[in-house]
Amino acid sequence: MLALCPRLRVLGLRSCTGISRVAVTPAMGLSSLRTVTIIDCSSLIGVDFAVVYSLRSFRYSGGFCFYLPGDAMFADLDIRFGIKKSRNVLICQKVFSGWSETRVCSKLATLTICSNVLFVVSSLLNATSHAESTKMVGDLFPRMTELQLIMLEMKAPELANIYVFLKNSGCSNLERLFVQLPTAPSGLLVDSFDYVGLEPPPDVLENLKVVKITIFSWNRYELQLVLFVLRKASSLHKLVLITPSLEPLHVPGIQKADLLFLAEAVANGEVILSGSDDAATQPFHSDVSADF
Repeated sequence: MLALCPRLRVLGLRSCTGISRVAVTPAMGLSSLRTVTIIDCSSLIGVDFAVVYSLRSFRYSGGFCFYLPGDAMFADLDIRFGIKKSRNVLICQKVFSGWSETRVCSKLATLTICSNVLFVVSSLLNATSHAESTKMVGDLFPRMTELQLIMLEMKAPELANIYVFLKNSGCSNLERLFVQLPTAPSGLLVDSFDYVGLEPPPDVLENLKVVKITIFSWNRYELQLVLFVLRKASSLHKLVLITPSLEPLHVPGIQKADLLFLAEAVANGEVILSGSDDAATQPFHSDVSADF
């Protein structure tokens, strides 16, 4: 089918069950293909767009391995792996290990990743940063203005991964941050991983203007993220928390001074607590379904 459509610009596969592989070869001549969306195609075991240098948008959720062109100038990427972390590591390392050496993200404006992907990307960024000792990875996303994080869990390791990503990814032009939290508390708040082990990164959110965090359940790691944004985002215009609790709660493990700081931010309108989603402030990839 693809070979018969050399002028194809947009390809969308959603909930397809009869396709096992999608591979594009140079002979197909798909030089006009700009946008690919692949959502929850359970039968797929491989996708190869490595020769489609015209790609500008790639949106994906699933659990198979895919290949993207290293020289494509992507404008937006949405990648969500709803699979076990052990397999996710192997796939993500193949996909993202060359990001710092290629131009794939040099013009990226919008990025959405789930916490499974965040885990691997942060690990790769941290390893590269340590290997270079005095030189940060930096400038990996020099034009990125919007980041959306789909958190499948929100414990200390996930908060640490967020800190590592923001510190080492070079996204100093970030203006909009969206965080979708788990629909239910992810286990006990006091466990063997309750120590984040990292200080919040300094001076990485100077251009951040809008933040929206949905399904905010007053988990202490969620609250630590909010406090970090409030203190570091000097240009912040609006921070919206979608939560069933419209009054600041006492959160075990959070110091009283921090709770008072948040209460003051709510009182002066810097933080908005809302029981319903703000339709006027939606992420760029809000139309992409990813039910894990």
